[in-house]
Amino acid sequence: MGRRLLTAGAVALAVVSYASGVAARQRVQTGSLRIVVKDQSGAVVPGATLHIKGSEERTASVVRDGLASDGQGVARFEELVPGRYAVQVSFPGFETLVVPDVRVRAGETRRDAVLSIQKLDEQVSVGRDKATVASDPNNDRFNTVLSRDQINALPDDPDEMERVLKDMAGPGATLRVDGFRGGRLPPKSQIRSIRFSRDMYAAENHTAGMVFVDIVTQPGLGPLRGSMDFLFRDDALNARNAYVSEKGPEQT
Repeated sequence: MGRRLLTAGAVALAVVSYASGVAARQRVQTGSLRIVVKDQSGAVVPGATLHIKGSEERTASVVRDGLASDGQGVARFEELVPGRYAVQVSFPGFETLVVPDVRVRAGETRRDAVLSIQKLDEQVSVGRDKATVASDPNNDRFNTVLSRDQINALPDDPDEMERVLKDMAGPGATLRVDGFRGGRLPPKSQIRSIRFSRDMYAAENHTAGMVFVDIVTQPGLGPLRGSMDFLFRDDALNARNAYVSEKGPEQT
């Protein structure tokens, strides 16, 4: 009887020892992943959100979502099956970091996750202020450009065409061909564009109150054109200044 009890006790002890060994081996076969989240300067990032997912067959069933790094920037995933995992780390203001292949071994595996500052993605809609557009001398408010059909509809005779353009521009209009005043208008076939400029007080207009008809010719066509202005002024032509006793010398 005593021998039977001894044998049963030995068997039970062996079973318990075997079970304890299996449990110990199972505990050893799990691992943990310790991740320290940092920025590019090396400072830790508390409150970062981490996700982990198995990236191979034996770890495919492991998914851990929404773990946050603590005040030291540390996040720990416990009881992981050894193998390969994909880790995602995100934090507002930083680019989301994805590490596709982190190998977790039995025991503790340590990794650093360095976040990069998020790139600025700024969209700018370019437009012009309405007040600026209204005061722009190149705006249609101050200029009228004839279309090609309108130019073709003008008289073929240069003198008749000049009369029609002056009638269209109104009293006091001055015609300029390639920036020069005076002279005969070119043939209609040589004209590239006709613009009516009504910005009377623009800086390029030396005489206020004038309306210009600017005619631009085709490049390389027609004879050379030009004009010359001559100005003479002398103090002999000046009236006496009521506020001075003598006229000062002046000559241009």
